[in-house]
Amino acid sequence: MEFTISGIDVSQWQGDCDFQAAYDSGQRFAYVKATEGREYLDPRFIENWTKLMELDGKMGRGAYMFARPDSIGGAADGAAEAEDFCEALKAVGGYDRGAGPPAIDYEKYSGKGVPANLQYIDACVKTIQDSLGRDPIIYTGDTIWDYQTANSDLWVQLALWLVDYREAAYPTAAMESLPWDTFAFWQWSGGGDFAYAEPVPGIGQCDTNWWGGDKLAFEAFFRMDTGLPRPPDPRRLVQILRRAESYQVDALCCIQAARKMLESVV
Repeated sequence: MEFTISGIDVSQWQGDCDFQAAYDSGQRFAYVKATEGREYLDPRFIENWTKLMELDGKMGRGAYMFARPDSIGGAADGAAEAEDFCEALKAVGGYDRGAGPPAIDYEKYSGKGVPANLQYIDACVKTIQDSLGRDPIIYTGDTIWDYQTANSDLWVQLALWLVDYREAAYPTAAMESLPWDTFAFWQWSGGGDFAYAEPVPGIGQCDTNWWGGDKLAFEAFFRMDTGLPRPPDPRRLVQILRRAESYQVDALCCIQAARKMLESVV
């Protein structure tokens, strides 16, 4: 497989980022760090997100939460960290059209045990789905995933952002180990001894990623405006129907609203 679409991910450590220069050099998407653990907002998040918004959708954007299952762990901790992440995205907006799925950066060893780790991840996923109406993407590597989750396949329906630093045509060994069949992103170059990619103009040395699909899939992933009608988010339809149960409102009205959304793209 030949990879042709490249992108980056950054945090405060890259300093003042010039995303236009990165785009001009060939980078087509950028994920930026939003939060870490509880009650920590990356000092550059709002600035970085605003700059990406100002590119008016030509560069795919996304945000990630740096998960800290090693702090407290378990479901309550995962939910609290994810809620902080969601609130940060809600505060800046722009996490739908032109944006990729919110990312859960899961790379820390917790020492809490597999059951607690699975509860933590599940709480993160469900909180993001409920709060933002989007399925998250999971960032992880084969070694950490196996150690922390016993190589769980509970979330293979979600997109994978694979970290596997190597100069190779394809991350064969990592993908043979993980339960996912494919990946959305492959982070193949990082910093220090793993800086296989050249510094990115306007950014400097940073994590560099390949997109794992074609151009049409890329545009759909980032919800870019291609001139074609976009199907309604299934999560939104579920939320509409759930209102009938949660708030005991007129179920017929909810069903009609969901049907109209579907008919709009038929």
